[in-house]
Amino acid sequence: MNDDYENQADGEVSSGSLISLGQVCSFLHVLSREEIERLFAEQNAIEVRTPNLPVVVPQLHAHSLTELLEIAERYKLMSHGLFGETFCLFRGQSQDYYDHGCFCCPPPAYRTREWQDRFSCDNKSLADELVRWEAVLGRLGADLRTGVAAFESQRVDDQHAVFRSNIDNSPAARITSNREFLAILQHYGFPTASLDVTTDLFVAVWFALHKGVRDERRAIRFEPRTSVPSYVRGTPFELRGIPSIQIYLENPELGVIHRLIDSEFLKGTARRPFAQQAFSLPFTEYSVRFSTPNKLNLKVARPSFRSPVVVIKLHFAAEELARHRPDLTIDELFPKEEALYKELLRAEAPHLDRYA
Repeated sequence: MNDDYENQADGEVSSGSLISLGQVCSFLHVLSREEIERLFAEQNAIEVRTPNLPVVVPQLHAHSLTELLEIAERYKLMSHGLFGETFCLFRGQSQDYYDHGCFCCPPPAYRTREWQDRFSCDNKSLADELVRWEAVLGRLGADLRTGVAAFESQRVDDQHAVFRSNIDNSPAARITSNREFLAILQHYGFPTASLDVTTDLFVAVWFALHKGVRDERRAIRFEPRTSVPSYVRGTPFELRGIPSIQIYLENPELGVIHRLIDSEFLKGTARRPFAQQAFSLPFTEYSVRFSTPNKLNLKVARPSFRSPVVVIKLHFAAEELARHRPDLTIDELFPKEEALYKELLRAEAPHLDRYA
């Protein structure tokens, strides 16, 4: 436990309120010193490192779907009281991906050293793997302008020239500069610096209570959680194998949010994003910076840190959700007959999630 935390109450900000802190785009709880000490004593404090001071995220426990809905409703009401259009977004996980505090939930491209390296340099293998994705998406009519083209498609002040020598057009930058491209890649299985989230709590619960397992053909099948282990205490890292719901309070003015459900391209080619009410939370942005009064630098910006406002561990089985939402099935959430999935499957797109 540290002496100071970024979201610790002080003379200016009181406990119980919500704040957004610099590079941490998400809204976080302001906690008193006493609340932080209690969370640590109860082993329900998630300590998340940021570029500045660490923050503390509370971990709660829901022993029934009803209890989870009551907790989630409190956060939905909080989001309504924040400025502008703030979204209450949910992510369900059958296990947590803690790396001892760097992120509360790192996106796939940050979970292994291999993928971190691939996204931090001009990696040829990453470029090669994008070719089939770009071919399919382009053939179906997606806007694939990335890197330089994505920037030049947007109007820039006529007084400033774009110097191509100062533009980061690496594969990672090409992905990041086109938000829809980034969101589609992530949603269909390609590891990126983005997280899939949803506005539908029940969809998030389905993902939390169904574990994806790959068969001998590398196709994914989902196994429902049929039993509930006895409740045990432990640190968040020790309890990472218990399913969880993460709640994010996100405002587009503080950090980019991409709504797949608003995509005109996806409306004509896909069903999955709409069945899942899918949103994308990028952890990295493609930025424009002025190096001199007339010169622009385009580059991948420093990571935009995202953090849930709360993590809720689920101590109930999938059967309880099925009674409440029998319409949530694998066939409904992962329709195989949609044009986009069928074309990506036919093209053998690298890293595409295939379903049994």
